[in-house]
Amino acid sequence: MWPLQPVERPSKSETLEGQLLMMAQEEFMDVLAMRRQGMSYVEIGEQLGYHPDTISKWCKAGGPPAAQTVLDEARVAAPRGVVGIRG
Repeated sequence: MWPLQPVERPSKSETLEGQLLMMAQEEFMDVLAMRRQGMSYVEIGEQLGYHPDTISKWCKAGGPPAAQTVLDEARVAAPRGVVGIRG
């Protein structure tokens, strides 16, 4: 096996075009390689910045869930300056 290099990625709070970043297929392949090398879910999670339960769930499911998109018509946004509605 080749030595795995740490993956540098933005924090989970950073967004890309309004959507939270999710694990990429390449990153998931790294997870599988780390598991084959005997790394625990905790070790993988610490290295990649995901919770160990999330790593475990994705490994058991065969990968992370597909990204979901929300149609523009389904998005709800308050007009600028409107904080709440009082009755």
